[in-house]
Amino acid sequence: MKYLLDTNVVSEIQKKKPNPQVVAWFSVVHYSQLHISCITIGEIRKGMLKLSKNDSVASLKLKKWLEELIIDYNERILNIDKEICEEWGELMSIDGTNAIDALNSCTKQNKTI
Repeated sequence: MKYLLDTNVVSEIQKKKPNPQVVAWFSVVHYSQLHISCITIGEIRKGMLKLSKNDSVASLKLKKWLEELIIDYNERILNIDKEICEEWGELMSIDGTNAIDALNSCTKQNKTI
């Protein structure tokens, strides 16, 4: 089985005191089953740049973590293509779902995750 991790799940494991259930789940899932979306990279970068205005130390830590995340997930980073965008547009026309969540959902369905 493959899993597309949402940004909040990827971020949770990096906290000083992560949710024990998330930690437990990560301990039983094989690393090769885990994927992230290119959207996750964008969301983390957004957070990093927002932090840089007020907390350069935290921003640099986030930057280093993002660089490591990109290396670690390398071939398991899913990109958005035309088909995903078409599905996303259709979903957004009928559903009031958060745009980012809907895009991740379409990515998951299209990439058979």
